[in-house]
Amino acid sequence: MRCGDTAGVTLQLSGITVRFGAVVALEDVSLTVPDRGIVGIIGPNGAGKTTVFNVICGLVTPQSGTMTRDGQPFRPKPHELVRLGIARTLQHGGLFESMTVLDNVLTGARDQARTGIGSALARLRRAAGESPEVRERARAMLSDLGLTAYADHRPSELPQAVRPKVALARALAAQPRLLLLDEPAAGLSAEQVDELARLIASLPRRRGCSVVLVDHRLDLVMRVCQEVVVLDAGRVVTRGTPDQLRDDPILAAVYTGGDDDASA
Repeated sequence: MRCGDTAGVTLQLSGITVRFGAVVALEDVSLTVPDRGIVGIIGPNGAGKTTVFNVICGLVTPQSGTMTRDGQPFRPKPHELVRLGIARTLQHGGLFESMTVLDNVLTGARDQARTGIGSALARLRRAAGESPEVRERARAMLSDLGLTAYADHRPSELPQAVRPKVALARALAAQPRLLLLDEPAAGLSAEQVDELARLIASLPRRRGCSVVLVDHRLDLVMRVCQEVVVLDAGRVVTRGTPDQLRDDPILAAVYTGGDDDASA
């Protein structure tokens, strides 16, 4: 899809530049997320992948460039994200360790109406089950992702492969139109990544949402994304479909330049 063509576009970033003092985190980065599409962002440590997510979420203000949502100028504040139909998972899950799995998912379901993690935590402390409708929606999400057996477990008691699914359930409970997935495959085996890939690939059809996926597991990204954007040192160095990128010498050069850990 051409940059500037907003038909069927959920989100578009054009010429985004972010500087932290003398450090250029992003330089002239453009990205188009089609309606009900899955777009991947990959690159080595320090490439700027997480900074892109932080710009989308309003946590970082770019020095230049524009962002549009459904063709309209878009500059969100973090507390507005759920109301705007945007949900994000965090690296390593970002689960509330003191809560059960069900209560973790309830923070997403309740935040569909009221945004802000702080307010979500306060509501959980005030009432164990204030809304039967919200609690039923959270339980239905657990059932849909095969997590019902873990509803009363705390995150520390979960198998590693289950934690990303709980984080995903919490995000989906807010019924987002745009879902940002940050390193959901961290620590998973090849078999577990296969299961996660099937789940992510089904989201546009089953949940009606667009997905932006950041992950260091190229096997996952290449399997589920329609387009992949490759960042290196804050710049887009190449982009294309998975088939186009498999033999791309630029992509190969990016990933032979050093270690690729999960702190980008």
